[in-house]
Amino acid sequence: MDRTYTQIVVFALLLCCYALTSAEVIDFTTGATDLGRHLKNGELLLSGSSGILRTNFYSYTQPDFEFINHHWLADVIFFLAWKAGDFEGLNAIYILLGGVAFGLFFRIAQKAAGLPVAVALAACLMPSLRARPSVRPEIFTLLLSGVFLYILWNHYQGRLSWRSLLILPVLEALWVNLHLGFILGPAFIGAFLLADLPRFKRWAPILLLTVAVTLLNPNGLRGATYPFTVWTNYGFDVIENYSILRIEKTVYASYYRLMELTLAALFVSFIVAARRSKRFPLPTFALALLIGGMAWWAVRAEPLLALFSLSAIAINIGPVSVRWPVAMAALGLVILAGLSYNGWRSLRKSAPIGLGLKPGSNLAAELLRDSGLDGPILNNFNIGGYLIYYLFPQHRVFMDSRPEAYSAAFIREKYQMPFENEDQWNQLLDEYKFNVICFARATTAENRFIRRRVADPAWAPVFYDGGIVILVRRTPSNSSFIQAHIIPQALLPSMTQ
Repeated sequence: MDRTYTQIVVFALLLCCYALTSAEVIDFTTGATDLGRHLKNGELLLSGSSGILRTNFYSYTQPDFEFINHHWLADVIFFLAWKAGDFEGLNAIYILLGGVAFGLFFRIAQKAAGLPVAVALAACLMPSLRARPSVRPEIFTLLLSGVFLYILWNHYQGRLSWRSLLILPVLEALWVNLHLGFILGPAFIGAFLLADLPRFKRWAPILLLTVAVTLLNPNGLRGATYPFTVWTNYGFDVIENYSILRIEKTVYASYYRLMELTLAALFVSFIVAARRSKRFPLPTFALALLIGGMAWWAVRAEPLLALFSLSAIAINIGPVSVRWPVAMAALGLVILAGLSYNGWRSLRKSAPIGLGLKPGSNLAAELLRDSGLDGPILNNFNIGGYLIYYLFPQHRVFMDSRPEAYSAAFIREKYQMPFENEDQWNQLLDEYKFNVICFARATTAENRFIRRRVADPAWAPVFYDGGIVILVRRTPSNSSFIQAHIIPQALLPSMTQ
């Protein structure tokens, strides 16, 4: 078989594997908690609304709290993709963008260590390489990280001229409006500059221009420095921001075991590189320290770590020069183990493989929209984006899935504590006069709060689908609606019992 044809077939099979491990139906209340807001952002931005860029636009609790929208361009792209192809098309484009990112990192690995080694590494890393569930702006950080590394590494190896670097500031000007990960652009260039100091005068203008264009965002200097300040007001504990050490103490520990092995393999591979070659890969080592540190302190960086490790490990070990039968047997075992692990992880997925929106996702929203019930609605963190997508501007939200868009004091005193303490709950109820409660399955404290409200004679459960529960306050104006939709407590399983 022709060598080029073989490479195409193998890569196509890997892309199919990537797509299958990445394809999950969209669930607004688990994984896709931000997507509804992204789509509404895109719609409103295209209609000329600019308040979304700087304030907590959708909230009735803290509407004027200053918020920097660092992914507005991604929101517009997602909305246009949804407009063209509904949720199936949007999901497919998300996976396609991830596939292009994977292809860039894989191509670097293939050139550095050959096709068999690159395939073996990809097969083992696939559960981490896959795009995270739902449609997230971070896909643009994965893609542009791949573009930056591909251009910079090939220039460093002498395969591309210095003029190729001129595209990087242009890409950075887009990146700063697509996702918070834009800070990686200057970091990638800086790593290669440090490794090539004799040509500092060539690198410096590219780096300075790339840093300068980060100001080309709606929030100027504050937007450009936002990656350094976003964590200063983060009052909600989100599991994707857990460190590896902290995740070890949770039920999700086994899910991130491959991430730990990837970090170990990445840094061990630099020992191999130091012994194998006189020219130590300093730029990728500097980036390994950065990306490895990001992954260690927040497990949300798992896909970026896996993609970078695919290229870096291959660069470090280089072509494997052992006897052909031994090499083929070893690679065959590695690939088989990787594919088996991928299959096992796919079977364990809670969400079904597929494209588009989870069936029945709109039922709770349609009930609220057609009910004629007044607000305000008390909602929890996980369902804010869902309510924004379906019900804004008819109803605003108590809170959505952006901890940085609400003060830490508000999250602690008006969100977390009232769900754990009945006296504080009564104070919150007196302050906001909630008429409806709409929660998605979430934390233990929130689920317990819902169980107490179901048992509370002041509230009537009117909707439950296994993931979303709606309760209506028992008032004279709500009595006819409650009578038509009330659910007996005996029919409310799991979350509410």
